[in-house]
Parts: sequence; structure tokens; C-alpha cells
Amino acid sequence: MDGLVSQIACGSHHTLVLASSGQLWAFGSGVKGQLGTGITEGSLRPTSVLLKRAPGGTATVTHNDMKISVGWNSNFIYTAESSEREQPIGRLDKAKLQKWLTMEQGNAEAEREISLMFSTSSSLVASFTKASEIPQAAGALTVDLEAASQVFDQLLNIPWIRKAVNIVPLVEHLCFSAAIIKSPEIFLILPTISLLHEDHNVMNMVMTLAVFINNHLNETAMKTLKDWWSSSLEPSIMTKHILMWKNALSFLLRNGLLVTHNPGVKLLLQLLKPLHKANKRAGRIQKVPASTFYVEEIIGNVIPWEDVKLWRIWSTREDTEETPVIFCRFPFVLNLICKMAVFNIHAHFTKEVHKLTHRLTVMCPPGTFTNDPESPPAPVFQLTLRRPSLIEDTFRQLGAADHDYFKRELVVQFVEDMKLSLVNKRDFFLHVFEELLAAESEMFMYNDTKTLVWFPAKPRVEEKSYFLFGVLCGMALYNHNIVHLPFPLALFKKMVGVKPSLEDLREFDPVVGGSLRYLLEDYTDDDVEENLDMTFTICIVLHSNLSCEISLDTICE
Repeated sequence: MDGLVSQIACGSHHTLVLASSGQLWAFGSGVKGQLGTGITEGSLRPTSVLLKRAPGGTATVTHNDMKISVGWNSNFIYTAESSEREQPIGRLDKAKLQKWLTMEQGNAEAEREISLMFSTSSSLVASFTKASEIPQAAGALTVDLEAASQVFDQLLNIPWIRKAVNIVPLVEHLCFSAAIIKSPEIFLILPTISLLHEDHNVMNMVMTLAVFINNHLNETAMKTLKDWWSSSLEPSIMTKHILMWKNALSFLLRNGLLVTHNPGVKLLLQLLKPLHKANKRAGRIQKVPASTFYVEEIIGNVIPWEDVKLWRIWSTREDTEETPVIFCRFPFVLNLICKMAVFNIHAHFTKEVHKLTHRLTVMCPPGTFTNDPESPPAPVFQLTLRRPSLIEDTFRQLGAADHDYFKRELVVQFVEDMKLSLVNKRDFFLHVFEELLAAESEMFMYNDTKTLVWFPAKPRVEEKSYFLFGVLCGMALYNHNIVHLPFPLALFKKMVGVKPSLEDLREFDPVVGGSLRYLLEDYTDDDVEENLDMTFTICIVLHSNLSCEISLDTICE
């Protein structure tokens, strides 16, 4: 190799050298054909590479007009006739997109361009990189996912374009490039392509991606991906990400592949988990409804008893590669019917364990078990109550009981009638909640229409009473009893970490809620600041002989 060297570029095991004369040289490993010599043999000495120019290219191009770069096992040579370089082949621009969309039938050139765009991750990422003159912060998302989603939907609605798109080579290439992926934008773009949501692409593409992301994506890239899920995705894009993995999971269940593809099912659930966590990030209203994660195919394809049994067994064991998929560990994919089934089955198992423990302790001689109690543990949790003092007796016995007793089957006995009956239990829950929710109990306050209750700003009962009220609610559910709880939707939102809205206030108090809505949305006077920059208080009647004024801030909290 004679003369001065203009540029050098290094790949994984090969090197390109561009001489000042414009001659290109290559040496190193050639097993993948990366030397460009037409053979797959390596060379320790620089070997001349013949450059073939594209049709229409300039015949006389100097080294100043060329730029070389090297990938893992590939090479790129760019040429330009002026200081402005052409866009890399495969990158999409508006002119090219418009040309494709207006063509009724494709031609060889257009099909080649489309194939090139979908052939590499760099082409797709470059096609939708946001143009910005302002330097982006480290870790900021630089691709326009909404634009990508819209473009893909437009393209794939055209039959000849849909036929020309082949993503399989791209997915396969990603799997071979695990070590060099620095930024995972491509994994945000791919779920916006509707082809990956179709059943026939589950096994060869979606499952391949699932294996790669779970097992091979480096830690830094995975952290970046999770950060983007949490902060950078619009609801429409988040939904597409969820649906790609969820549809693959549904496909496996629907086709009876739970047993044969158990590890694959587990991988899909593990990918949905961080998406669900990102969607419920603390301090933010959910981006997409929780029902988006529900996998309806679980009903009929997963045996609830078996899943709960596995859940209980493996809760005391360390996970291994042999740990089967357990849907109870991923409750966000279970709809309400499934969750109720899991809850009831788990409650049944727990009660039966207490009964079995009691029988074994009674049957076996003292000293059989370590730390034998002086008396065998009761198999049930019994309340003995006086009807005239129902709340007093209930709270006293609940407050004195070990919390573990609440997980046992409840037995209720009334002093006036010492018979034990299931009717007693139903009768107990009916009357105890009726008394607790009555205005006379002073635990709750009713709205003006006497249809909904809420917690008073200044309670007149001990705080512990509200805890025991919650225990009773749990025990009613645990023992299969339906009770009427006239709370507004706001309470249940707060229980699941969803911030209540002004509409929830209107449900409880239409007058106050409507007035605030007028102030916030309908007030159009010019002197807004002068008229509204003040402190508001609201008078609330706690009961017939007591009322108080509280600030609007307290209501909002």
C-alpha cells in the first residue's frame, strides 16, 4: 500500500483504509465477506477493494468526496459531488414517502428502497430522528414515535408496500448485534409496526425479540428503555407496546402452547411487568386503562386451582430455571373474574391449612412438633356477640385478636342464640355494617341527598375504629359476604393510587363540585385574578349539633 492514508475505520475483526489517491484497502477477518474482495477468506496484508459506483454516480471521485465507516461485519462508503452529502440509503424522507403513497403499483426501485429502510435498525431510527438545533439531554428520546406509528399505518395499508416489507432480517440482525447496541430506540419503534401484532409473526419475530430483550440486551440499554417507557411514551404508543406483547401471549394461550412454550410465556409476562409499572408510576394518572393489560385468554386456558397451588408452593422456594410460569405473580393481566377466582381459591386453601393444622395438633402426641403450643390453635376465628352491643363487642374482640386469626374461617355466635349457623354470619355482616354506616355511629358523614358517605374532617371516634372498619370489609370479602358500602368512586380511586378528579367531588356534592367547575373552566371575566385570588372555606355539617369550616385545600387533599 503506497501513498498517504486519508481515513481509517475499524470493525470487530477487520479494518478499512482509504488512501489519499481514493483507493480503498481492507485487511483482517473475511469470514463474513466483510473485506469486500468477493471471497470469505481473511488477509493480514492490506488488499485492494474495487469500488463499484451506483448508476448515475460520478466517475471521478476523490478521497475528499468519500467517507468510510465500518459496522460489526459491514462497511459503508458515502460519496458526494459537493460538500453536501446524500442521505444514507434506506432513510425515509417526506418526498420518498409521498412518492410511495401515490403509487398504485410498486416498481423494482421503490420495493428496493422500502426493503432497505426496513433492513437495518439504523435506517429506521434515522428515518424518525427528531430534527433539533438544541442539544438534547442525556437519555432524552430523540425519535418521533407518533410520526413513526402514523407512517407505518399509512404504508402497511397499501398492499404492494405491505408485501415489500420484511422485518425478519432486521430482527435476526438485532440478535447478532447484542454486544454493540448502545441505545435501544429501535425497540420503541418496532412495536408501532402493525405487522408485529399479527399472529403469523409471533413465533418468528415477537418471541425472538422477547428472548433478546430479556436475556441479551445489556443493562444500560435496558435501563434506558425502562426510563423511556415511564416518561416518554404517549398513550397511543404505550398501548401499541402493550398490545404487541399481550397479543403474543394471547396467541400462545389460544393455541394450547402454555405447556410446550412455558418459558416463552414467562418471558412475555416479564416484559409486560415493567410496562405496567411504568404505566402506574407514582404520582401520575395512568396513561392507559388497566384493562389494556387484561389477557382474556387466561380464562379457559389456565386452571385457576393449579395456578394458585403453584403460587403458594413457589412462594416458599427460590426460583430456578425450572420454575413454571405462575400467572398469580402477574395480577395485572388478570381481569376481575380471574382475580375473584384467585382470591376465593387462595382464601379456601388458607382456611383449610388452619383446619388441617388444628387436626394434626390434636391427633399427634405432645412434643411431635417443635414449639408445641399448650393448646392446639383454633381452626376458626369465632366472634361471640350480644345483639344490643354489636359494634362494641365486635370492635373489642377484633382489636384483641391476632391479625393472623382474620385469615381463618369466621364463625359468629350470638349470646341470645348459641347455635352456630351460616345464617349468623350473614346476619352479622348485614347488621354490623348497617349500624356502622348509620349517622348515629358518627363514623361517617352523608352528603345532602343521603346517598353517599365520606370521612368527617374532624372525626369524633378513635382512629382505630376506622382500621377495624377496614378489617370488617376485608373479612366480609374473605368470607364471601356481600355488603353495601355507599362510598363515592373517589375512595376506590385512592385505594388503587389513582388521583380523584373534580367529577368525583361532583358525585358526592354536586353543588360544591359544580361551583368549582364554574370557577375553573367557565369563568370568563377579565378580572380573574382580582376576583379569584382569595382563600375559600366551606362549611360542613358534621351532625345536628356540630359544624365546622375547613379550607378548600383540605377538601382537595
